[in-house]
Amino acid sequence: MEKIIDPSLRIKELQLLINANKKNPWYHFELAQLLELTEPQKALEEYNLSIKLDPHVEDFHYKKALLLQRLGKLEEALKALEWAAVIDYQHALFYYYVIGSMLDREGRFEEAIKAYKKALIKDPNNEWLIEAIVLDLLELGRKEEALQFLEEAITRIRKEELVNFKREILRLK
Repeated sequence: MEKIIDPSLRIKELQLLINANKKNPWYHFELAQLLELTEPQKALEEYNLSIKLDPHVEDFHYKKALLLQRLGKLEEALKALEWAAVIDYQHALFYYYVIGSMLDREGRFEEAIKAYKKALIKDPNNEWLIEAIVLDLLELGRKEEALQFLEEAITRIRKEELVNFKREILRLK
């Protein structure tokens, strides 16, 4: 059975480790994760310190972005996610999908579509991305464009799920 550690003890331990080795970005990162719910501003400072010490770790940028979004700092969150996509270009699809989702929640559908299309570069046959773009086009009232985009995807990848999705959209007429 795994032993549960009191978060306040772990915080104190990490602070001691940081004092002993100020150049270890992982201590700052772990401390930030522990502080997110109780002291979000302090957590943000710790994420920034971890990034300053090692800007090449995509998780540092990603977790910072999620915190920034929770703090209502969407533009900064989007920039952090862009950095994560650059650093971890093999998984850029994921980061651009998250960017698109954040923009969708704000009703910024045009920008979300652009993010999803960046993700599509990595995986042109990704059904979730195709559906997200179609839904955003529908939100913008561009039904014909949405149907054309979907039809092109169906022709290219021939997935039954996309055909069913198109039927649902047509049923909503």
